[in-house]
Amino acid sequence: MILINIPPISWFCKIITEDYTYSSYNGVIQYQENLKKGTNFDTYAESFDKRIKSDPNIKDKQLYRTFTLKPWRFWEWHEWVMHYKRFTLPYISEEQILENRKKEGLPEKY
Repeated sequence: MILINIPPISWFCKIITEDYTYSSYNGVIQYQENLKKGTNFDTYAESFDKRIKSDPNIKDKQLYRTFTLKPWRFWEWHEWVMHYKRFTLPYISEEQILENRKKEGLPEKY
């Protein structure tokens, strides 16, 4: 575990780290964390809450994670502990988002 914190190993681990992405049920609202730009899960969760409260037309008021859980990535375990909320969100696949868009008559691309 200590080795993964030593350059260049730590740089390699950052390259293969998961992108944390989030979406509404139909892909109308999407977020992607970018730690270099200071955007993180808490920023997006707050923004999502404000948006769904201000728009009564949003049917499904749940934020979904669009990334899969990969517990074998031991170098990310600290994320699971320190930022556990992002991992407790329900998962939605791109196929399910596209299906939801089709049901609502929205264009396939989002």
